[in-house]
Amino acid sequence: MFSSFQRISTRLTLFVSILALASAILIAVVGYKLSESSLRETTQEELATLVKFQSKLIVNAFIQIENTLTNLSQNQNLGQKMLDFDQATAALTRAEISPTDYLQNAYITNNPNAENLRYKLARAIGQHDYHKVHEQAHSWLFQIIENNDLKDLFLINTDGMVVYSVRKSKDFAISLKDAPWRDTNLARAFRRVERSRKPEITILEDFEAYPPAGVTSGAFMAKPIIRGNQFIGALVFYISEETIHNLLSQFEALGHDSNIILVGSDLKIRGGAIAQKNISFATNNLHRRYVEKALSDQEGYGEIPNINGEDTIIFYAPFAYKRLNWAVLAEGGADRFQTSTLSLRDNLLTGLLLSFVMVGLVAFFFARRIAWPIGQLSQAMQSIAKGNLDIHISQFNRRDEVGDMARAIEFFKHSEQQRKHLETARTRDQSALRESETRLRTLFEYAPDAIVVFNLDSERLIEANSNAEQLFGLTNTELMDVGLDSLYPEIQPDGSESDLNFRKQLKAANDDAPTTFQWQVKNASGHEFPCEIRLVSLPSEQAPLVRASLLDISVRQRAEKILQETNTRLTRTQLRLKSIFEAVADGIILVNDAGIVETFNPAAEDIFGRSSSE
Repeated sequence: MFSSFQRISTRLTLFVSILALASAILIAVVGYKLSESSLRETTQEELATLVKFQSKLIVNAFIQIENTLTNLSQNQNLGQKMLDFDQATAALTRAEISPTDYLQNAYITNNPNAENLRYKLARAIGQHDYHKVHEQAHSWLFQIIENNDLKDLFLINTDGMVVYSVRKSKDFAISLKDAPWRDTNLARAFRRVERSRKPEITILEDFEAYPPAGVTSGAFMAKPIIRGNQFIGALVFYISEETIHNLLSQFEALGHDSNIILVGSDLKIRGGAIAQKNISFATNNLHRRYVEKALSDQEGYGEIPNINGEDTIIFYAPFAYKRLNWAVLAEGGADRFQTSTLSLRDNLLTGLLLSFVMVGLVAFFFARRIAWPIGQLSQAMQSIAKGNLDIHISQFNRRDEVGDMARAIEFFKHSEQQRKHLETARTRDQSALRESETRLRTLFEYAPDAIVVFNLDSERLIEANSNAEQLFGLTNTELMDVGLDSLYPEIQPDGSESDLNFRKQLKAANDDAPTTFQWQVKNASGHEFPCEIRLVSLPSEQAPLVRASLLDISVRQRAEKILQETNTRLTRTQLRLKSIFEAVADGIILVNDAGIVETFNPAAEDIFGRSSSE
């Protein structure tokens, strides 16, 4: 036993095992503390990220609503509808009819729908112009509030009267300048728009209770409606707390167990998991100090006890958009943190035990001088993986498993060399093939003739160049869909049947007998013209293919015809001139530039007494 201990491998194994055990215990203790702190920091960072994400989400929602408001307020159609609504209500006043009584009776009192469904009435009973304008605008404006998750939409004239709203609450057809709604945040939004009258400025009034809508709180975003540089009214969007709550609920739907709460400057909930409980933080001292810090433009972390008495991590931060000054709070579950900590402790203990066993085994194998050759082979593998195939593989001649590994790596290196060689050759062949295909395609597309390819099995065209499209007046897709009989008339000029003869020509060409002939074709408009066609069979393993080159020879035939007619007229003219030359009574002698007489007419022969040949 003592002699066994004297062996370096045994002593090295024991030394490494003891050192590894001590190191593992120290690392486990320190790691546990650091990991516990890291888990806490991770939870805090998650809450901070969550708050920033949700804040950005809400800001983007407000920006989207503002963009919609801006585009709609500048819409010419909306401006016209604003004038139409205003004129219609003014007409009621001129007729000594109270617009408030008349419109509320028509769209609220006598509305056949329930209170929350009043928007379904697009046109009330009656022939007044207001009902016509309402019917034209209602479905369009209702769709806008639906698409943007808005509570309502208001059109307010310069007198402060709500001349239109989608949902027809108690504020409909009422002047916001008078009681009972002149102190609402809607009325304040209108007054700010009326004072500003600048289309580039967006007015936003924070959430507060809005009596015409019942217990629901609301915020209002408004812009002026300008027509021809004249203020004609205001467009107002009603944003409910439900809109904010829906945005926050999107994150909860993903299964996140943290709670996001939005609190206004009045210390009332704006949105979150408990937003529907109408809770105020005015008397909730546990949260209030963090809310007040956030409202003071501070952000940070804290802890509060939950209903089980466990500490819950909380992150608070300010939220600002235009005149909104809110606080955002995110609470993380204490149970998740504690569960993670306990799980970490158990995992560390298990890992500690396994580490001791594994380190003992590794130390034993290292003591047996396995690590060094394996390390060399590992480096060789890494070098091969990086593309260095010139590396020398050591340990190749060993007779043990290390030798087997070395020979396997050598085989792998050789295989990789062959693979790269084949890949290079394949890449070169593919490049050459692509170049060949490109050249053939270029020759096909830019050939001076119209070129098409027939599939004799399907009796359809499968290829056509741009000249073929121009020749037949059809697109490439249309050419692929038409039959052969659509490309020529039924009867050729010589009286033969086109379809039968053309198929014979195709069959002859497919039998390796290239042929050239003249053929009457027609284009998409029905115009017929002669073409010179050259047919040749194409090699194909899938279907018999014939390539046809078509050349429009109508111009050539017309030129030949004109030349023939010109020659005929010239011959006739020469005969007439000869008749005149011989019949004239005067003697005519033609002399060339050299002074030699070339011809006499009969009269000259009589005068000189000599024949023309003399």
